[in-house]
Amino acid sequence: MRRSGRLAAAAALVVVAAYGSAGVAAPTPAGTIRLGPLMRVQTPGGTPISCPFESEPEIAHTKAGTWIGYNDDTGCPWLGSAGASQFRLTGVTHIPAGGGASRYVDLPLDKRVLYYSGDPDLAVDPRGDGGVLLASMVGTPQGTQLAIVRIPPTGKATLLPNPSLGTSDDKEFLATDTSPRSRYRGHTYLVWDDFASGKITLRAFDGKRWLAAVTLADITGQPDVAVARNGDVAVAYSTDAGVAVRVSYDGGRSFDDRITVLKGTGPGRDDPSCPLRPTIAQRQRATKSPRVTWDDRGGLHVVASLGSPGTVGVATGSVGAGTGGQGTVLHAVSTDRGVSFSRQAPVGAVETAEVQWAPAIAALPGGGVAVSYLQTAETTSYDAFVAVQVPSSPRFRAPILLSEGHGPLPPATEGVGNSNCYGVGDYTGLAATPDGVVADWPTTVGVETSFLDSDIAVRRVHITR
Repeated sequence: MRRSGRLAAAAALVVVAAYGSAGVAAPTPAGTIRLGPLMRVQTPGGTPISCPFESEPEIAHTKAGTWIGYNDDTGCPWLGSAGASQFRLTGVTHIPAGGGASRYVDLPLDKRVLYYSGDPDLAVDPRGDGGVLLASMVGTPQGTQLAIVRIPPTGKATLLPNPSLGTSDDKEFLATDTSPRSRYRGHTYLVWDDFASGKITLRAFDGKRWLAAVTLADITGQPDVAVARNGDVAVAYSTDAGVAVRVSYDGGRSFDDRITVLKGTGPGRDDPSCPLRPTIAQRQRATKSPRVTWDDRGGLHVVASLGSPGTVGVATGSVGAGTGGQGTVLHAVSTDRGVSFSRQAPVGAVETAEVQWAPAIAALPGGGVAVSYLQTAETTSYDAFVAVQVPSSPRFRAPILLSEGHGPLPPATEGVGNSNCYGVGDYTGLAATPDGVVADWPTTVGVETSFLDSDIAVRRVHITR
């Protein structure tokens, strides 16, 4: 039986008012979710004419507050005449822990970094000052490379040494080792698709220099990276068969053989109006988006959005079809440091014919994980959800609705003449907090220019332990 997301949210938030015959208030059950207020992030000075789309957000939480990194690139390279250095292709906003006004971060430029070109990711700065590290694609004289920026809670952001090896880098993700239990504490791990060589590449930064690069696969697969409390490093990436994982036990210097942990095709359908891009709804592209994290008890969790296993390609559809094809967020976990994994299972317990995509995952304090994702709503709109798996349960609780109101899926593209079917972008963000997680996602609900605009929604998820 299908249940709406709103009904599931209401059911999960109910707490019994009386406990026993004495009428004593019942204790709040472990795993009960309380949502914080929904906040909205926009680039300062933006207008519906210049760079209206904030999208593809990532997020990090430190003692200094919440940090949001996002793309602000739709249309920007094609508008204005101030020069590439004025384009806000990567945005970072800091929401202070103690309250007060948000701060938009000015990112540094030099002779190498001419402009920032999007796909940002954030990780906690291993120095422990409450700042973050930002990974972003950048325009350089050599082509599209990667930059790592150190952003302190106060003061100027600075560039770390250049990690790139080629001239066409994309889909970069990073993780930092902040655990006192790890002999590699202080290391930063960066993984990305190197399109110039057609490989997935990882490099570790020891605080002073980048170590030798490691090739993880002779394909490009939108990889993600995570670090365990003991220093183990895991990378998950897309393959033709589904999602594979490789694990390093020596600080990213070498990795075990790959193991396929999730099986299935990509989400969506094959739409002739969006060449080479699996598509849902109205020209919204969707990918497998593998994400990986270690929980506080050493479990290695992997999620991705997948269609039917055992088939080739994606479901077919007509130009501009009002159907989404298939797509379910699936999860698998390893309890033996990545040697073996559980059978894949859906994250969302609610039966639905809608398409789920753009998952994100984060560890919960004390054990367990949370997963957020987007889901179509009657095909042409979408919502954001979060689902929680507490340590005492092998399954996820019923998903909770994060968004307020259905957001229409726009038919936007990345730029003039580009039919990549960008829509609201490829991914969302989720980060651990002291009492749960904080999520961000692109929202088209209540935007300034309907159907042509997107902001970043941010919401805390407080979870009773």
